[in-house]
Amino acid sequence: LQLDLLQAGRMKACFLVVVCVLACLAGGVHADQVQDSWDDIGSTFSDSSTEARCSYTLQVPGMDMAQLRIMHDGPANENVSLYYTSGECHNCLAELLFTVSLNESSCYMMIPTPYDIIFELRSENSDTRLSFHQTLQEHGVYTLHFSIVNPIDEDGNANSGSFTYQLNTESSGINTYLPLWITFGALGGLALLWQVILFIYRRVAHDTRERHLYVRMNQESAVLSDDISGPPPPPSPMKAPLRDPLSVPARKSSPSSRLVSLDAFRGMSITIMIFVNFGGGGYYFFNHSIWNGLTVADLVFPWFIFIMGVAMPMSFKALKAKRVPTGTILLKIVRRTITLWALGMFINNGTWVPHWRIPGVLQRFALSYFFVSLILLFVPTLTLGTGKKHADDDDDDDALDTADATEALLAGDTRRYAADPARAGPFADVLPYLLQWAVALILLTLWLLLTFLLPVPGCGQGYLGPGGIGDQGQYRYCTGGAAGYIDQQIFGQKHIYCGPTCAYIYHTGCYDPEGALGFLTSIFLCFMGAACGRILMTYSMPRNRVIRMFVWGVFWCALATLLCKASKNDGWIPINKNLWSPSFIFVMGGSGFIVLCIFYILIDVLDFWNGAPFKYPGMNSIVLYCGHELLGDRAPFTFYFGSSSTWNQQHASLMLSNVLGVSFWVIIAYVMYLNKVFINI
Repeated sequence: LQLDLLQAGRMKACFLVVVCVLACLAGGVHADQVQDSWDDIGSTFSDSSTEARCSYTLQVPGMDMAQLRIMHDGPANENVSLYYTSGECHNCLAELLFTVSLNESSCYMMIPTPYDIIFELRSENSDTRLSFHQTLQEHGVYTLHFSIVNPIDEDGNANSGSFTYQLNTESSGINTYLPLWITFGALGGLALLWQVILFIYRRVAHDTRERHLYVRMNQESAVLSDDISGPPPPPSPMKAPLRDPLSVPARKSSPSSRLVSLDAFRGMSITIMIFVNFGGGGYYFFNHSIWNGLTVADLVFPWFIFIMGVAMPMSFKALKAKRVPTGTILLKIVRRTITLWALGMFINNGTWVPHWRIPGVLQRFALSYFFVSLILLFVPTLTLGTGKKHADDDDDDDALDTADATEALLAGDTRRYAADPARAGPFADVLPYLLQWAVALILLTLWLLLTFLLPVPGCGQGYLGPGGIGDQGQYRYCTGGAAGYIDQQIFGQKHIYCGPTCAYIYHTGCYDPEGALGFLTSIFLCFMGAACGRILMTYSMPRNRVIRMFVWGVFWCALATLLCKASKNDGWIPINKNLWSPSFIFVMGGSGFIVLCIFYILIDVLDFWNGAPFKYPGMNSIVLYCGHELLGDRAPFTFYFGSSSTWNQQHASLMLSNVLGVSFWVIIAYVMYLNKVFINI
């Protein structure tokens, strides 16, 4: 009966998803509005017409914008030009803002405020120059007064002189981060209030149980005793000896149990992903990195790939234990790969076939899953004469016969696959799998060889920059180097992403951050997750699991720090999400180990936190991902104040809209959890 109800619930959920998709297709998703906001920012400086970019009267500034004009105070009668470079634009060509003459004031220009600006004054009649950094406040109004000192020397000859300047604030800006702090404070206060309510409820429930127990024992004593002088004292509870929770083997659980920490980790990732995809309140650190570096938005996608890898060893262990033929397993792998790829193509919205984007997020999931599955399934393991049987031996197959492979793959149920700690040697999670590590390292080496040795026409070898005006414009059409070139050859320019985050600062063309070359490093990242899953599968003692996850995390993060030289732009291989560079996947894999380690301690070992609310989205992550991609620009998930454009919103209104939108999806996940509806691929 329970099975029939569960199947009925899944059918209802699938029906709702189909209805939502049809409604979405019928009405059309206006996802281009979010991209339009970034295009508007880029057009602030890319438009060659000064009249189109500024006004001689004050305007209503948009989000993350200030207004600036310059005033030439003399005394030299020279035309002076003001150039600018964004502080986020590494080694970039300076771009002209405007030119003014003596005692002339320029128009008011809209200036982006998220990053500091490098201004440069240049005299057209001499070599006089002055560069300075300036940070402007959002909605601030500024006037830059400058003059040229000593334009004529003692003999009356023309002299280059020098600039002096003063930046006057006509109108102070606003506190950009106030809505962010208010939101975090409100969410933190609600979380604290919820914990207080739970504590009071549990305390009252405990006292009620104690009182009922005392009354019942008192009544029983009254019946058994003829002479009662008073109520007996309540029995003193026997306290069990304190034990270190890290030294207690992971408890055995029913086949339907889950590793809640992995659900919570997955749920946190999808929650952050939805928030940043909705706009992240309009804050730059909730958007992807311009080129090198790391932001909050850069974390979630690679964490998902890592989490997928964590669950894969247990899945194949369960399938082998159930004597599923290898051919059947391979068919399951192919089916899931094709399903993920097809969903990704559908979400890419190929209504315009000649420009249908081929790479994408789910496409990268599909190929990462496919190749890591082949490695785990067909690359043999070794014994290496350790004298101990590692966790992949088949002697404990009987204990695994009831395992549900599909659930294990998607939910990360690991506790029932844990090997006997007496059988697991200190390197039982590594040494038997050296051949698999070798295959994964070969794929990583292939990325390095193609990136640094492939000749790219007009770009040379080993270029890792964004192109455009970066590197002083020497590699204008070389965005991504070999990665961009390979995508152009495989997919063509019309079938890759043409709105990369580097476009509006570096003025680049099309570049796909989910391109073909990055598949190699994402496969390695997924395999790193599989290594984490083997730790959970091989060792049953929480202490052994925690130590190994933490050590692996520190190791990979340290290796990433070494490759990038602890620098944003000056390392051998910078941390770069657009390229999915090795340093990027190392720091993401390392942080994945550490975050899962922390969640595992708090949730599964100490039972300090039950994983809510993140565990609910984590159980239906594919539904939430597809749903927010298709319905994200519809009420109640998104709403606007005033103009129906993200560009004309402010941080406060966007933050309110985005937080409420994410909350609705979390509520949907919770309702699905209450109704025991779990949709997986």
